[in-house]
Amino acid sequence: MFRLFSFSILFAMLGMALGSCATPPAGVGGFAWNYQQNDGEGAKLAYGAPQSDAVLLMMSCAPDSNRVQVSMLGGSEREGVVLASNGARDSFGGQAQTDPMSGGQVVQVEVPANAPSLTQFARTGELTLIDRGRSVQLSAQGGEKAGVSRFFADCRA
Repeated sequence: MFRLFSFSILFAMLGMALGSCATPPAGVGGFAWNYQQNDGEGAKLAYGAPQSDAVLLMMSCAPDSNRVQVSMLGGSEREGVVLASNGARDSFGGQAQTDPMSGGQVVQVEVPANAPSLTQFARTGELTLIDRGRSVQLSAQGGEKAGVSRFFADCRA
């Protein structure tokens, strides 16, 4: 399982792969979607390297909250988080936080669970992350799609 909130290690591992400016232009090899539901912590859906702290994008929510906290490695506070899926595209303003150990940045936003791009992602498993004009495909494969659907079912009231 992913250890989802260790940002120091996350930044150290992915800093060179992602560069200081942007998300990579193609899919990130070896990364996958992982769904977790923990009592007291709510649901989490992370796109990262299995069995590691290397997470590019994480979503979390409290049960039935209808709100999703999205955290993206890198990015810019000015552009926030831009997600696209099946013709729907959303741009969410966010807050950037700097990891004191690595100097890496993570942008966080809280968005409605029924935002068009997230609704399409829940339905199709297809998701594109756009950072400073560059796109990376984060689409769910095989059994990952069930985890994506369960995550959004947990979040929606």
